[in-house]
Formats: sequence, C-alpha cells, structure tokens
Amino acid sequence: MNNLQQPLSPRLSLRLLGGFSVADAEGRAAVLSYAKLRALLACLAIERGNELPRTWLAGLLWPELDETAARQNLRRALSNLRAALRDREGESSCFRISRASISLNPAMAIDVDAADLLAPPAVCDAVPVGQDARCRDCLLHMETAVARYRGELLPGFSLPDNPEFDAWLSARRETLRRHAALLLDRLAACHAARGEPARALPFALRRLDLDPWDEAALRRVMRIYVAGGQAAAALTQFNAFRRGLADELGVQPDRETLRLVDEISPAVQRAGAEAGHGGPEHRQVTVVCCHLLPPADCDDDALIESLPALRQRCEAMLREQGGHPAPMQGGVLAYFGYPCADEQAPLRAVGAALAIARAPALAGAALRIGVHTGLVLTAQESGEVDVAGSTTGVAMAVPAVVPAGTVAMTRPTAHLVAGYFHCESLGDWRIGGGERPLGLLRVLAPTGAEHRLQAMRNRLVPFVGREAELRRLGACWQKALDGQRQLLLVGGEAGIGKSRLVQSFAGRVAAEGALCIDLSCQAESAQAALRPLLSCLVRYLGDGADDAADAGARLAHLARGCFPDDGERIVEIGNWLLHGHAAGAAAPGDESRRRRMLAALLDLVDGCAARRPLLILIEDLHWADPSTLDLIARFRARPATARVMLLATARPEFAAPAAWAPLPLAALPAAAASAMVEAIADGRALPAGLVARIVEFADGVPLFVEETARMALKGADRSPPLPAIPHSLRDLLAAKLDALGEAKPFAQHAAVLGRRFACGDVAELMALPVEAVERLLARMAAAGLVARELADCQFRHALIREAAYQSLPPARRRLLHRRAAELLGRRRAVAARQPGLLAHHHAEAGDVERAIACHRQAAEQALHFPAYREYVWHLRQALALLERQRQSAPPPAQAALAMDEVRLLVQLGWAVGEIDGLGSAGAREIYNRAFQLCRDTEGGAELFKTLLGLWRGSSTWSGYDKSLQLGERLLAIAEDAGDAHQTALACYALGNVHCALGNFNASDGYLRRSLAGYRPEMPAAAYGDSAGVGAHAFLGWVHTLRGNGAAGRREAQAAIALARRLEHPPALCYALIFAAETHRLRREPQAAAAFAAEAAAVADGCGIAAWAVFAEVFLGWNEALAGSAGGVARARRALDRVMGSIMAGTAAPLFAAVAEAALRTGEHAEGLRAAGAALSLMERNHGRHLQADLLLLRGELLHAIGRRDEAAASAAEAVAVACAQGARLFELRAAMALLRWRGHDGGHLARLLGAFGDDADFACRTEAHALVAAQGA
Repeated sequence: MNNLQQPLSPRLSLRLLGGFSVADAEGRAAVLSYAKLRALLACLAIERGNELPRTWLAGLLWPELDETAARQNLRRALSNLRAALRDREGESSCFRISRASISLNPAMAIDVDAADLLAPPAVCDAVPVGQDARCRDCLLHMETAVARYRGELLPGFSLPDNPEFDAWLSARRETLRRHAALLLDRLAACHAARGEPARALPFALRRLDLDPWDEAALRRVMRIYVAGGQAAAALTQFNAFRRGLADELGVQPDRETLRLVDEISPAVQRAGAEAGHGGPEHRQVTVVCCHLLPPADCDDDALIESLPALRQRCEAMLREQGGHPAPMQGGVLAYFGYPCADEQAPLRAVGAALAIARAPALAGAALRIGVHTGLVLTAQESGEVDVAGSTTGVAMAVPAVVPAGTVAMTRPTAHLVAGYFHCESLGDWRIGGGERPLGLLRVLAPTGAEHRLQAMRNRLVPFVGREAELRRLGACWQKALDGQRQLLLVGGEAGIGKSRLVQSFAGRVAAEGALCIDLSCQAESAQAALRPLLSCLVRYLGDGADDAADAGARLAHLARGCFPDDGERIVEIGNWLLHGHAAGAAAPGDESRRRRMLAALLDLVDGCAARRPLLILIEDLHWADPSTLDLIARFRARPATARVMLLATARPEFAAPAAWAPLPLAALPAAAASAMVEAIADGRALPAGLVARIVEFADGVPLFVEETARMALKGADRSPPLPAIPHSLRDLLAAKLDALGEAKPFAQHAAVLGRRFACGDVAELMALPVEAVERLLARMAAAGLVARELADCQFRHALIREAAYQSLPPARRRLLHRRAAELLGRRRAVAARQPGLLAHHHAEAGDVERAIACHRQAAEQALHFPAYREYVWHLRQALALLERQRQSAPPPAQAALAMDEVRLLVQLGWAVGEIDGLGSAGAREIYNRAFQLCRDTEGGAELFKTLLGLWRGSSTWSGYDKSLQLGERLLAIAEDAGDAHQTALACYALGNVHCALGNFNASDGYLRRSLAGYRPEMPAAAYGDSAGVGAHAFLGWVHTLRGNGAAGRREAQAAIALARRLEHPPALCYALIFAAETHRLRREPQAAAAFAAEAAAVADGCGIAAWAVFAEVFLGWNEALAGSAGGVARARRALDRVMGSIMAGTAAPLFAAVAEAALRTGEHAEGLRAAGAALSLMERNHGRHLQADLLLLRGELLHAIGRRDEAAASAAEAVAVACAQGARLFELRAAMALLRWRGHDGGHLARLLGAFGDDADFACRTEAHALVAAQGA
C-alpha cells in the first residue's frame, strides 16, 4: 500500500484525469503549446516506473516518420517540454534521461493524479470489514485515490492520424476506469458492510455512472437505498434505468434485477408499517385504461387469439414508462404515480397511451384508451391502489364512450399536461357515476414542448423580480464576450424560477444578436446518451425527424443553409446522433468514432462562437446522462478562448464540478410574489386578503405562487377561496415525500402538529425513541424539507406540510389529532399558553365540546393582549363547531346550545363592530341572528346584550328613531330585572340618542342618571361598552354645545381617564375620538389632532381599524387648518370609508370637519358637497345635534363664493335651529356671522353673551365681545 502522506510541495503537479494541467511547486501553470508535448508527458507519467525506450516513444508519437527522424523529433520535443516545465539539470531534473530511454525521475516529488489508480486495488483479507484503525486507513486511502478520478484520462484528447497512440491511450483509459470502478465497488461494499448506507451510496452511484448499463452496479445502488430506508428511491432509480435501457438498447432488465424489484415494491408499501405507522394513504394518480376487445361481429379467430399477447405488449409499454399495471377484464389498466409519486406522472401516462395507440404491433386491435387523474385512497396492507374506486371508475368509463383508435383524456388530466399535447374537444360526458358532466379531449400528438415554460409559452406570467440575478448573469455574459468562457449554474429547488430566469436572460442576449441553443435534460432519459442534443436536433428538424430519409434531407438543407462553412460536418454529426445505433451504422461500442464525433461537436461550438457570441442553455442538469456530462467535461478541458457561455439549471441535489460558478436562487420577496398574483388576476377583483394569503402560503416559490393563485382565482367566489394544494403541484410534492422512504411517516406525524413542531413532540406522537426520530428528522433536513432552529423545527414550505398532512386518510388524522391533544393537554404550560392549539387538535379529532371550550379560552386570551382579529377568529371557529354540535344534538339539548350560540354571537358582534365599524353589515347580520335565537328561547340577559348590539348600529341601519325605540326597550328590560349595570347602560344609550336628536336637556338627564348608577366595578367587557366612559364623553358634548366649555372639557378628560383605568382599548379610542370632536367644536386643532393621533395609534396596535379611520378625518382636518393642501383629500378619503361600511349614521361630525377644512383651504365646492351631504344624512336619520353647525358652515362657504343672500339665509336658519335646541355655542357663532355680514342686530349677540356663564371658555366668546363693542362704537 502506498504511503498516505504526500510531499508537502511536489516539484510538479500533473492532472490527467478529467482534464489536463501542469503546475510547479508555487502553483504556476506550465503551458504546453503542442499536443505531442502533452502526449509525451502523459506517456511518461502513466508509465512511471518504467524506462521507456526512445525507439518505442518515437514510434508511438511519430509513426509516419522513419526511426531517425522520429527520434530527432523526440529529442526536440523533450527539450521543449523541459523548457516549458523550467526543469533543472542533473540529479534535480524531473526526468531520467539516457541515450536509450527516458522516464520520470523517481527521486523527484512529482504528483500525478492517476498514480494510485495505475495498479488494481490490493487484495484485502479483512473479512468481515472491521472498525479498527487498519480498516479506517485502508478506506481513507481508497477514498483519496478514487476522489482523484474526476473523469477519463485526457478527455477529448487524441493525435490525428495516429492510431498507435490512440490505441495506447484507449487501453490506459480503460485500465484506469476499471481500477476506479473496482475501488468504488469496494468502497460501496465496505461501507455497506459496516452498516453505513449513507456513506456507501455516493460511491455506489459514482460506480453506476461509470457504467450506466451495469445491472450489478444498479442492484448494489438499489440495495443500499433499501438499507438506508429509501426503498422508494430504489424504485425511482430502477425506473430511470429501465427507460434508458429500452431507449438505448431496446432491451429489458434481466431477471435478477426484476426479482429485486419485486422484493422492494412491498417494502415501499410496508415502510410506514415497519415503523408502526402503516395504513391507507391519499395520493394523486393518473390512470390509463386500454380497451382491447374485438368488435362484436368479429370472426377473426387469429385476432381473438392474439389478444392476450397484445395485452402483454400494452402492459410492457406502460411499465416501461413507469406505469403500475393492475388486473382488468378485457383490457389493460395502469396507475402512474404509484407506488412512488412522480412529478411527471401525467405526462408519462398520456405519452404512454399515445405510444400504445401508434405501436405497429398493436395496429390490428380495436384500441380505445382513456386517461384520468384524481385522488385515490391506497391500502398499503393489501396493495389495493384505489380502495374507493371512483378515480379508476372514471378512467375505465372513458374508453366506452369514444371511437376506436382514440386516446381520450379527462379535463383534470388535460389541465396537468396543457401545452405538451395537441388536443381536440370531444364534448362533455356524464361518465363514471359522476353528478356533473366531465369534459373529454382527444389526444392527437405531442407539441414538442420539453419543459414547462415551452408548454406554457402562451400563458406565461410577466417576469418579476430577480434584478440582482440578472445583473450577475449580465456581468458573466460580458466576460464571455471578452473571450473568457463562462460556466454558470443556476441552482434551486423545483419551482423556484430557475428556468424562467435563464430563459428571460436568453431572450435579452438573443435580441442583441447572440446565438442561443436550448438543451433540456429529462428524468426519463437520464441514461440515454446525448439525449438533450438529439432532442434539440429533432426539434429543429420538425415533424419529419422520425423518417430516416426525410430527416437526412431536412438535416442537409438546414446545415447548408444556416452553417455553410460547417455544413458537411453538421450533417455527419446529425446523422450520428439520429442513426448511430441503426442497422448498418457504427456499433455502439465504437469508442474511436464516438471520440471523433464529440471532438467535432466541440469544434463546431468553437466555430459558431468565433462568428457569433454563443449562449448554451442546459435545463435540469441534475438529469443529464453520463455522455452529456462527459461532453461538458471535454468542453471545460479545452482552451478558454471562444465567446461561449454555458448557463445551466439544476436542483440542490446535483453535485456540480468546481468549474461551475454557482448562482443559487432564493425565494421571491413578498412584493414580487404579490405582483405575480396581481398579474395572474389580470384586472379581476380579488377578495380582501386573498393575495396576502397566497403569498404567505406559497413561501416565495414562483411555481407555488402561480399555481396556487390560478386555483384560488377559479374558486374565488366559493368559501374558502384558497385551496389546500393545487392539483398541478400534487405529484411534485408527493414525489418529495415518497423519496423520504422511512422518514415519510415522520413528515406525516409532524404535519399533524403543524408547520412548526418540536422533535420531542413528534417522538411522543410516534411512540418512538427521540434518537430514532432525530435520524428521521436528519433525513428530512437533508432533503431540504425542514429547517431546524434549536429545539424547534419548521417545514420549509406550507405546501410540503399540507401535502404530508393530506396524504393521511381522515380516520388516521383524527386519531393522531386526538393523541396530539392528549399529549399537549397534559402539559399545563401548553394548555395555559396555547389553548388555540389544543382547540385545533380537539376539533380535528372530532371532540367538539372540548374544542369549543378551548376556542373560548383562546378568545379571552386574545382579548387580554389585546388582539381583536384573533379574538374574532376563535369566536367564529367556536360558532362553526357549535353548529356541528347542534345538528347532532337531541331536541332537549337544543335550547341550551342555542343560548350558547347567542353568547358567542354577542361577543362576536361587538368585536366585528369594533374592527369593521359599528354600522357594518357583518355586525348587523350577527346581531340579527342572535336576536332571532333570543326570541325563540327567551334570552333573558343575553337579550339585553343583543338589543344593545342592535342599538349600537341602528343609527346607520334604521335611523335615530329606531335607536330611540331600542334604548327605551333596553331601559324597560333593565328596570324589570333590577340590574344596575344594565340600567346604567340603557340610560347612556338614551342619553346618546337624545343628544343626536338635538334634545340636549333630555340627553343631559339620562347621562347624569347613567353616571349616578355607574360603578367602577362594572366591567366594560361584560357588555362591550362602558356606561361610564360613554356617559362622560357624551355629557362633554352636551356641555360644550350648550355653551359650558370648561364643564365639557372636564367630562372629556374624565372619559379618557376612566378608559385608561379600565385598560379597555375600544373604550379608550371612543373617549379619545369624542375628545377630538369636542376640541374641534372649540376650534382647537392642535389638541384635537393630539387626541386623534393617540386614538389612531391605539386602534392600529389592537387591530380595531374603524376607530383609526375616524381619527384619520380629524388628522386631515388639522392639516388643512395648518395650511396643507392635501389635508382635505386625506379627510375625505377616510370619510368615504366611514360612509362605505363603518358607521354612516354617525358621520355628521366628520362631514362638518371636511367642510370646515375645505373652507380654510379654499376648496369651496368640496366643502359645499360635504355640508350638503351631511344635512341630507341628518334629514334621513333624524340626527339633529350638528344641524346648526352644518347650516352655518354652508353659509360661510356660500359667502366665500359671493352668494351672500343664500349665506345669510343659511346662517339665520342656523340661529333658529340652535336657539330651539339650546345649542348656545352654535347660536353664538351664527349670530356673529350675521353681524359681520349684515352689520346689524348686535343686540341679539349681546343678549346671547349675557346668557353664557363663567365657564364658557371659548375663543369665539372673546371675538363676539369685540364685535359688539365695535358696533356700539
């Protein structure tokens, strides 16, 4: 065994595997300009240890010359080689040179990457493999050696017209490849024997890459997958191998491999059961049903006898494409996406159906084929795919209604493969026992689309975001234009937007004159040599590519027309790609021709790039076949002079060579995702909050955003508008879960706990040791499905969690939720802090009573924070559960449940009123429902709360006359019950109404009575209102309007102080807004704005937006009075919201504020509109308390535009109204206006001033005295 230690600073470092490079001890590269210098050095390095005769070397490198000339060339070449390597003389030379031979100097430290692979691995006697230091050293040595095998020896290198050297090189390549394969075999076997499948797997996969058709290597990979608990991944590997084998060689796997598949398939179904968590699963499948029955009048015995063979051929074709055949009388049935989910299942299914219909071997059969996609419930124990049979039933019914020779698919399947096939409608049919007709489409032919963007070219969403990534691509392209070849790999998970980014970039550079070539790797052709190039060629040739003669003619025409300088070479390469394995062509093993064609391909790339910058796109490099990867490696090994950029995309599992510059894609920012949704909506109005829900649900993955938005928009008029998982994503997500193997049950149990979960909770739920669950979690993390933060874990995407959750059948979900509720409920801290979480588990477990109790507790907890939207959500959940409970309850229990509903409705109505507005339609609907239940069940105390809720919005819904009736009924109920709290609230309600009606004396009496009966211990939360806060606030208004300014300010301050003590945010907002209006009436804008700003802050902090809108009006009014041009518009926008849905009946003060602001800024037309609308509103709802103020404002606005007679009349009407109401403040201001405008009747103003008391601390009182004095003078 070689010593593991390498010299610290080798004189030369020579890389021959996967490329060619030479560097000295300082890392300086040596440039060997001539191919034969590289060939000479490679010979000496590979044959190191041998004295190579000069005669042999000369003949190997210059076979066309005689011996003398050849030896002279060898001397010159050796001299040039030593000069390029800056070699020393004598004993320090890197070479040992004699007259007869040449070799590398064994005394010099020369590092050759192929050195440890030149001899076969030594025989190992450590059986079984141990854990001792000897085995560890041996494994390390083998891993170090095989890590240096980065590709074949001198890839792409040859000496033209030198078969002797090419034969030597080919033999050494094969030797090194064989030795690397032996090392990989041994490493995989040793790690597997040591019980380390995770370490064995990379070596086994590399071994299979070296020889993709080696079934022994395939079986080793599959067994290692199974040992690591990834039986599903083993079957996925086999399916890819089987498809490639059929495509490339036209054969099927051998019996030993098929026996292994039969052993593994049940393991996939048992994966959950072995961990104690088996059972049925929900999954989406695509079903293909082929009817192979002869016509009823058929008397062709030969045809009838051939039907069993035809069915076998159909089954084989379906199985080749990944189908899972199942027994069926009179035909063939196959499931795609079972037992392992496949994101391409619908495409494979339709493609297989079309291939069967076109197969020459089946031309005599009367084929009718149906394809349908739907959800099934699988039974893992019995292996039954569709327990309910509904999805299978639809697929089986389709062939019965279509003509012979037809491939028909249902609308759900067509949606998933849209753009990949040409179709025509067959109309709507009522099939499979469905209640609604189902659309059918005839499948005609493939469109040629190779990936999703090509299939959706007519439905693409506008490209958004990714500006930084585009700048990075642009910078790399500029380097390529400067002759610095670029290889850039855009990486990221499925759906993150890799293809859209590179295609958008390609469009930009193509518009600038670059040549763009689009190659696409496919999962089904991952073992088909150079399939991306072949598919690209077929795409350019068009429909005639299947016909050899036609294809050849098209190819020649295309090549000579587009590339006149390289036409003949393109024709040769194209024919090799198209017909390389046809009869009479070169054998697949003709390595010499293969190398020549690959070299010609790369020459063609260089030639194209010399004439025109070249961008080569390679989509999904993680699915590239070994030959394509080899071609890329040969491209990298060439001198970097051409203006070429290779831009590839790959998923995270792809291990990219170091030459690729990575460009990882992160999730889209929320703003860009929102823009995507708006673009998909295309001007369609979206329900409130739907965009935010889609963005949150999709987690910034563009594919998730797009498909979730499209599905949500289809059902936007239904409830709920956001579906759980779009059907177009089910196969992709299910494939991710199936690839987890034995970790899939972990994902399902974690999904029951929610998107965030603790590993210990999952362990308890699964009844497994924490250590075992940690291993499963590690597998999920390695797959990129979960992220871990200390003790907490989280599904990376909500849709992954939803897919895992929905794969569980309902009965299993209920059981797991019950167990989750039990284990969390035993923890007092969880029960106290997270009642909402317990409510969720109880509800999903079917324990309605406990779920309602927990939702109520969670609602009270939300109110304590306060968080009013969460409070509303929990109440709505409790009501929905209560409705379920009522439906199944016996008649004697109905009355009690009805009263429970009333209690919840009263709480909900109050909260909805605070959030959306007291006059909102939602609040009215809730209270009407509560009132109906109270009438049916004699509601008692709950009737008072219900009527109080109806009273709160009645001014908007019915007007103040109705408010008065409700207030009087409230007082009657309270007095009959002798309830002091109810009496205080009823008196407050009547004081409120009488103030609005302009009955200030009556209002004063009721408000004082309310305060007299109010006690601080009366909780506002019990009825949703504080009688004390409301009475103080309204009494402040009454005092102010009657001219008692100081008393009005004191009451406003008392209302705020009481609300602060109560720690009740809605009551505080109420008091602050009333204080703002009080100070608006006093013409004190700064004080009013301060109160409004605080109200807005409190409302925003608690989520009670209605009060924030009221505050916004006063803030806009203040801006206008301060001279801001936008103040009126700000106030008007807020006022429109109030009138739209919040509380139109109470908008008179807001109209007055807008009118006054418009008067100050000179926007007289806007002011007159506001004043007129307010007066009309008051006429409708009989609210009169600000009538005089609005009449005066209208007069002032009219006077400002020169309509003075109308202005005076309006002011005079204001005086009359104010006088009748006892509103001395308004009467004073109106009289002042008349005196200023008309210059008479100063005696009336003087008498008014005499009626004011000492606490009339209004600024206008001082102005009035000055006016009277001026008139007297």
